[in-house]
Amino acid sequence: RLRETELRRLEFQHALGSMHANDAYAAQSISFRKPTNISETLQVGMYAQLDPRLQIAAKAHSADIESVVDEMGRSLLLPTHKHLDAPIMESYGIRMGTLDISLRLKPTTGTRIARLKGSYRLRIATKSESWEITDLLKAPQSKRITRLGTEQSLTFLSMQREGREWHVNVLVQNEGPLRLRLPGGALGVGTLRLLDAQNRVFWERGSAFGGDSNSARGPFMFSTMDHNHAESEPTKLIWTFPVEWKEVDLPFEFENLPLP
Repeated sequence: RLRETELRRLEFQHALGSMHANDAYAAQSISFRKPTNISETLQVGMYAQLDPRLQIAAKAHSADIESVVDEMGRSLLLPTHKHLDAPIMESYGIRMGTLDISLRLKPTTGTRIARLKGSYRLRIATKSESWEITDLLKAPQSKRITRLGTEQSLTFLSMQREGREWHVNVLVQNEGPLRLRLPGGALGVGTLRLLDAQNRVFWERGSAFGGDSNSARGPFMFSTMDHNHAESEPTKLIWTFPVEWKEVDLPFEFENLPLP
């Protein structure tokens, strides 16, 4: 990076969450084949902080950039960056979508982005069902469901303690003739919540769930501590899975962003 400008206080609020302009920086790239071929680009980093109550499909998100102009009205948007992938990350219950926009950088480029306008597209669940598993010692247990026009089976394979974590192993399989392929290839698992006898929720630490459009499996890791940092024994697992989806847009517009 050559120069960088912090934009962390810039925020665009929406009912689904908020869009944040994070930083803008100029970068220089050099061709290994032609060391004299040096190019300079401008990057704007953004992220979406989403409502944690939303159930969001895995790897089904993108962004459309409508316009980016400087204070003299000149477009900075590259044709190849009008439609971008926008991956979702989750940490301690906070869902964030990341977005990096590459812009034109010329000697005549102004000192500010007068307007940056676009939208972040999400696939969210509009209808969900839940399966409550109260006998965690009985495994495997399976349940058949129908979603997006195909039959699927959900299987609770096992649960065991590994150090200071509970590992919950699950399996999702297609049973019907229609292959349910969510973007990214893997089947959606929904949401798993592990609770104790007082309905206290254990922290989810992450997962190694993955597969293809026919079958996906893997463990979900939960801390042995609940949200109040008290250690207890899990007594039930609530598996919530979406059965209907809808694509929605989170529009955003920023003005007067300083460039590095």
